[in-house]
Amino acid sequence: MKRAVRISGVIAALLVVMVGCAKTPPGAVTGSPTVPADPTATSATAVATPTPTSLAALKLSGQGIGKYDFGTDQEKVAEALAKRLGDPDSVVTGETCEGLSGQWGETLVYGGLGVEFVAEDLSPTSPRTLVSWQFRVKNKLPSELVIADKVPLTLNFAELKAAYPGSASQDLGLGDGTIMLTLPNKLQFVGADTPEFVMGGDLQVCE
Repeated sequence: MKRAVRISGVIAALLVVMVGCAKTPPGAVTGSPTVPADPTATSATAVATPTPTSLAALKLSGQGIGKYDFGTDQEKVAEALAKRLGDPDSVVTGETCEGLSGQWGETLVYGGLGVEFVAEDLSPTSPRTLVSWQFRVKNKLPSELVIADKVPLTLNFAELKAAYPGSASQDLGLGDGTIMLTLPNKLQFVGADTPEFVMGGDLQVCE
């Protein structure tokens, strides 16, 4: 039976996002204001301007995103993402497995990162929780994000297996040789000849 990976539509969306499309992080200074000189002043006193507190980078792991485990309400995770990455480049919505799952999903796309939330039913207004994240390995990882255990995104499958003994490989049965390599820390690399994306969370299939 032919199987389709549930997130294949999400990955397709990630592949068409422009590589190098950048955003200015919230609070970043893009220019310096010009202060007119006072001709009567004999000296100038610098006034300290409060500097926005920098936020810690969000860790993408096999358990969730940052301190938020899979199963966390979308509102909390989306707020943490927005504080670091701004508004998503796009939002992908719809039934997770069209005509089969009976669950409404919403994926926030930030460049090469997709973060998926799913409801218990097909209502677009029902509460959704975090079920997975995916990052396209060819994209540059934003400084606001870090990969758990600093796992490099430049290794092929053979190199990953050698570097992380105990990794498990699974053929996804798509007919094109696509496999999923799960590391001991639950990070998952997916691709055919070479990893296309790394992810954490559920990789469900539509039968």
